[in-house]
Amino acid sequence: MDHFFLVGSDLPAVPAGFVYGVWLSDESGVDAVYAGSFLPVSGMTVVRVPFDRFRFDRVLITLEGEGTVPDEPGDVVWEEAAVA
Repeated sequence: MDHFFLVGSDLPAVPAGFVYGVWLSDESGVDAVYAGSFLPVSGMTVVRVPFDRFRFDRVLITLEGEGTVPDEPGDVVWEEAAVA
């Protein structure tokens, strides 16, 4: 399995009790897999994400409850095509 890096600068803070969740999905949105979570840091945030480019082609960033392992994506705050 390959991986990629999400890189952002000066990301907005998440509300208390939440983290940003990373989801990988196919184009239809039916096959969505939780890939982990992160909290933004001051300046530049870099997150390493495992990625199967033959299975997934979308990346979603969501708001998830801190300390949870969600079954489905929470509120989507960013979504983009994953281009190999």
